Amino acid sequence: LSASNGLFRPVDVAEDGADNLYVLNQGTGGNGSILEFDRFGNLVGTNAVGLTMPTAMTLDAAGNILVAEQNGVVQSFSAGTSNTVATVAAAGVQLEGIALFSDGTIVVSDAGNDVLWQINPFTHAVSLFTGQIGSPGSTLGSPAFARLNQPRKIALAGAGSDDVLVAADSGNNRLVVIGRDGSVTNVLNSTNASVWFGEPGDPVGAGSSRFVPMLSPNGIAVYNGGTVYASETTYHDIRGLTGTGLSLPVTVNGGGPGTTNVVVTPPTITPNSGYYPMGQIIAVQSPSPYVYYTTDGSEPTTNSPAVVMTNNVGYIHWFNSTKDLTALRLKAFVGTNGSVTVTGQPVATNTIGTPPGFNPDPADKNIYAGIGSSIVVPIVCNLSSNSQIKSFQFRYEIAPLNNTNTPVILPLSVTTNDFVPVTTAAQSGVSGAYSITPYSLGPTNGLEVFAYSNVFVQHFAVVEMIEVQIPPNANVGDQYALNVLYPSATSDGYNQNVPLHSMAPAIITVRNIPYTVGDSASANGTWYNAGGFGDGNLDNADVMQDFFAASGLRVPYSFSDVFNAMDVYPVDTAGGPGGDGQIRFLDWNTILARSLRLDNNNWSREWSAGGNLVAFSTNLVAPQGLWNVSPALTPPSWPWYRQALVGGVSVGNVAPGATVQVPVYVKLQYGSTLAGLQFRAVVTPQNGAPALNAAPQFNATAGVPSPALQQSFKPGETAFGWPLVPAPAFNYGSDSSNFLGWISFTVPAAAQSGQVYRVSFANVDGAPDLNTQYDLESRSAYVTVNGPAIPASVCSDEWKIHFFGSLTNPLAADNANPTGNGVPNWMAYLAGTDPTVAASRLQFSSLGKQITASGPQINLHWQTAPGKAYAVQWSTNLTTGPWNILTTVLGDGNEALCVDTNAVGPVRYYRLSLLP
Repeated sequence: LSASNGLFRPVDVAEDGADNLYVLNQGTGGNGSILEFDRFGNLVGTNAVGLTMPTAMTLDAAGNILVAEQNGVVQSFSAGTSNTVATVAAAGVQLEGIALFSDGTIVVSDAGNDVLWQINPFTHAVSLFTGQIGSPGSTLGSPAFARLNQPRKIALAGAGSDDVLVAADSGNNRLVVIGRDGSVTNVLNSTNASVWFGEPGDPVGAGSSRFVPMLSPNGIAVYNGGTVYASETTYHDIRGLTGTGLSLPVTVNGGGPGTTNVVVTPPTITPNSGYYPMGQIIAVQSPSPYVYYTTDGSEPTTNSPAVVMTNNVGYIHWFNSTKDLTALRLKAFVGTNGSVTVTGQPVATNTIGTPPGFNPDPADKNIYAGIGSSIVVPIVCNLSSNSQIKSFQFRYEIAPLNNTNTPVILPLSVTTNDFVPVTTAAQSGVSGAYSITPYSLGPTNGLEVFAYSNVFVQHFAVVEMIEVQIPPNANVGDQYALNVLYPSATSDGYNQNVPLHSMAPAIITVRNIPYTVGDSASANGTWYNAGGFGDGNLDNADVMQDFFAASGLRVPYSFSDVFNAMDVYPVDTAGGPGGDGQIRFLDWNTILARSLRLDNNNWSREWSAGGNLVAFSTNLVAPQGLWNVSPALTPPSWPWYRQALVGGVSVGNVAPGATVQVPVYVKLQYGSTLAGLQFRAVVTPQNGAPALNAAPQFNATAGVPSPALQQSFKPGETAFGWPLVPAPAFNYGSDSSNFLGWISFTVPAAAQSGQVYRVSFANVDGAPDLNTQYDLESRSAYVTVNGPAIPASVCSDEWKIHFFGSLTNPLAADNANPTGNGVPNWMAYLAGTDPTVAASRLQFSSLGKQITASGPQINLHWQTAPGKAYAVQWSTNLTTGPWNILTTVLGDGNEALCVDTNAVGPVRYYRLSLLP
C-alpha cells in the first residue's frame, strides 16, 4: 500500500475476520479518513471521511469501527453510517488510544490528562477508569492511587474474566498492565526485551539481546503467547517483550472481542525442536482439519501452505537447511477463528550428533546409501537458549552392525558456495580452526575432532560435514551406526565447561535408490544423497540448479549422487551411464531440452552390486534395472586446444562514479562453430580499488539475443547463458571473431586515479549442438580509473593457469621464454605448442628432396595443431622475397606434408606461417 492508494499520515490499522485491512488516515485540517483494503491490497472502499485528528481505532464484535479523535470525540462507523458514541469533556483532553473489553466497554487513553476513561457500551456515559486527572506520576496500584504519565496506545490481552489492558505509559518510559478493575501493575518479566526491529539509538544496536531501558513507548500490540510489541519513538524501533504472562485476546467474526469466545484448540507437533539440515518429517495432530503453517517464522494465515490432515493427523515435509524448528509456525482454524500460534521450541538439552534421515515414512529414520556410493552426513550441535560454545572436541565413529565391511569416513570442507547452505560453527568472516585425525579401532573407523579457535555456536550449527564411503563389497541391508563419543565443550574457549550430550546413533542402511538423470531439485528440499533430492520430474528448477553449478556456483561435492544426477552429458546409453565428471554447458542444455519435452531420451541411474553405477531408460519414473558401467573417457592428447575464446577489450580513462562498457567478443578456431554459450563475468578490484556494490550487466549488440539466463550471485559477479534449445542462440562460423556486446558496471565513486578493475570470465563454456562438447578459454580485460588502458594479454587466462599454475607467475608473461628456445609464450600460445617443452615449436620437422619421373620435388613435413591454419611459402631471395604461397593446410593434430613439385631452377627457400 502506498500514497497512490489514498494513504496520508496513517496512524492505526485493524483487521476483521475476513482478512480485510482498515487503515486510519489522520490527514490534515479535518480530512481524516478510514480506508478498507482486501487481503490482496485492493482498495475496497472508504468507510469514513472528514475526521478531525483521529488517533486510534478498533473493531467491535459486530464489525463496527470505533475511532478516537484527539479532541475527545469517540465515533462509530458501520455500512456507511456514522454515530458519535461519546465525547470526553475534559480540559486539555488528548485521546491517543482505544480498546474494547470483552463486555463491550470502551476504554480510551488521554495523554493530555494522564488517565484512561471508560465508556458504557449501552448508555455511552463517560467515567474515569484509572489515573489521576492532570496529575502525572508513576505510582502502581488500585485506581485510587495509580498514576500514569501521558498514556498513549492501549491493547487488549486475555479474554472474558481475564481481560486486561496493556498501555504504553510513554512519559514513564514503561509498559503497564491495567486490570478490569483499573489497577495498574508493570508488565511481567519486562526485562525479556530481546526482540528488536529497526535501528535503535542505543549503541547496543539492532539484534542485541542485552536489556536496554525503554524510552517513549507509543504503539502496542499483543501477540501469540503473550508477547508484547511496542514501538519506541526515541529509538525508532519496535521492541518485543516475551514471557509477560499475558495471553492473546480471543476474537469472533467481527474481528473484535465479544461476549462469545470461540476457542480453537492449537495443533501439536512432533518433533518440536532441533536442527535438521537433511530434512525431517514433522507429525501434526489437530482436531481441526484446517491447519496452516510457515517455515520462515512468519504468522500463518489461511493463505499459507496447508497441512493435509487425515483422522486428525498430518505431516509437514520440513526442509530448511539454515534454520531450526523455532522458525516453524502452525495455526488451526475453525471458520474465521484461529488458535494460538504453535512454534517450534529451542532444545532443552545440549546435544551433538547426526540427526536421523529424511524419508517419506515418518517412522523410517534410516540414512540410505547405495553400494559403493559416497554419501554426505552432517554433525549437528543443538544448544539450549542460554548456552554457547567457543571450543569443542569429540570422537566420531562408524561401526558395522550386521556385517564386517566398515566404511571410510572423511571430513569435508564447508563454504558459503555449497550446494546446500548450512549454518556453521565458524565465526563470521573467518574459518574455524580444527584438528581432525582419523583412527581405527578394530572394525570401527573414527575421527578425532578438536575445534579450538574461531568457532562460535549459539542455538544450532553444523559443526562438521562428513563423507561416508560405502564399500563396493557391501550388500543391500547392511547397516552402520554413526556415533559421537565423549563430547565436551567450553563457552569461552578456555575453561568454562558446557554440558554436551551425544545424540542417539544415526543408522546408515545400504539400499540402492534410483534417481532420474538431470533431476536435482525438489519442492520438499534437497540434500546430496540418492533419495534426498529430485521429484521424478524435470523442470525449470532442475535447469537453474545445473546452470548455477556450470557457472561455478553452488556446485555439489563431486563424489555425491546429486552431482552425478546433474552430470548429464555425454548422455546415457544402453551400455552404461553417461556423464564425464563435470557439470558444464551441455549438461544444463540437455536438461532444458528434456524438461521442455523436446528430448524424450530420459534415463535413471542407480548403484548396484559390486559398487557399479548402472543406467536404464525411463519415462521420468524410476524403475529398477541393470546395465554395465560406461568406459572412462580419454582426455585429448594435444597439449592445448580450445575451440573458442571469450574475451574483453580493456578500457582506460574512466572517471570514478561513471558507468563503463567493456566490449566482449567470441573468437573461434578454424573448423569450429558456436550456437550456445555461458560465462560468469567477474569484476575484481586491483591494487586497493574499492569493491563494486552492484552486479555487472550485459548489453547485447544488434543481432545478438539477450541472455536467456542471467543470474547475479553477489556484487561484482553475474552469470549469463544463451541456450541451444529450443533454437540456437548464435550461428557463429569457423575462424570468426564475433562481437557479443558489453559488460557494464559502475565504477565506485571512491575509486582513485590509477586503480584498476579486472574483468574476467569464469566457467566459460559453449557448444555447436547438443551432441558436441567444446572446451573454451577466456581472456581478461582491464578498466583503468583516470589512466591509460592496460592491453589485454595475448595468452588466455586458462592457458597460463594450465602451464604455469597462475596468472601472476612471471613465467606466464606473454614475452617470457621459460625454455630458452627463442619462442616467447605469446608465439607458443598462438601456435598451439607447449611452452614448457623446448622442442615444441612451430617448425618444419623434416625437409627432403625426391627425384620422380616428372622431375625433382621437395617434401616438407611439420606437426600441426588442431584448429590452426598454416601457409607454406617459398621465395628465391631469403632477404627481400617476395614470398609466394605454395599451399595452405588446416591443422588436425597430425603431421602435415606439403610437396613442391616445381622445385627446379634457382635455389628455393621455404617458410611456415601461422595464419591469423
